[in-house]
Amino acid sequence: FPMLTSEVQGTDRVAMRPNSLLGPLTGSPMSITEPPTYAITWREVGPDFTALVRHFDHTSLSAWVYSFAEQNTNPVIRFWRLDPGRYVLRLNEDTDSNGIPDTELGQAIEFEYRRRMDSVQFKLPASRLCLVQVQQKEKFPPPPDHLPDLAIMPRDLTLTSQLKVGQPCAGRLVVHNIGSANARGVTIRITAVAAENDAIKAILVNEKIGDLDFPEDLVAKTVEVDFEWTPDRPGTYRLEASVYSEDNRSDIYLGNNTASIESLHVLDGG
Repeated sequence: FPMLTSEVQGTDRVAMRPNSLLGPLTGSPMSITEPPTYAITWREVGPDFTALVRHFDHTSLSAWVYSFAEQNTNPVIRFWRLDPGRYVLRLNEDTDSNGIPDTELGQAIEFEYRRRMDSVQFKLPASRLCLVQVQQKEKFPPPPDHLPDLAIMPRDLTLTSQLKVGQPCAGRLVVHNIGSANARGVTIRITAVAAENDAIKAILVNEKIGDLDFPEDLVAKTVEVDFEWTPDRPGTYRLEASVYSEDNRSDIYLGNNTASIESLHVLDGG
């Protein structure tokens, strides 16, 4: 930190930059302020994790990973530049740092990559240099150039009044299409789930609402769905919403197809 702030830089100092780790961690040759060119990004990691991307192309990846944590961790790799297909991730120890697996750790995780930002999770042992190797096993046809992208956020799911047992409460869900093609056969599902027991739930909406155009004219395209919830027991609940089209795999990104509101308190109607 002092090298970036208070220390005087001279000819005998290393000119460090805040984004100097972007390339090793992601495979990107660019600054984080430039358009994304990285091969991967990491999720479910903290300051005790580090990685070095050794090689990547459109069908494979090789990276060293290391955790300084005291316990095993479960990093997630989010891919940005793979070709669609079926892949396998293998994790092994590389004790001599030569890029060749030395100790088999028994992790061979198969996964499908269909769209940018699809991801895979693996278990990383503590304090052991490991080699992640990703290889395509089967190639999928490329996706269409234009796809819909249905999207909802927690702020799109609203209730109009305090929840009480036996009293109807009106709600609304706003569904967006932020993609580059019309979404066909849009279906929504809204469920109230008890926080203490997921088996206690009420399905409030489960219906097809038709098609939703994409914003070709750069004006937001949305549809509003009104619903009603009459709780039958007090407690704390979670309101969950999901939205999908006829072919759910056609969306640009599926990570924005669900939303929820946590810690909703239902009072006794008496």
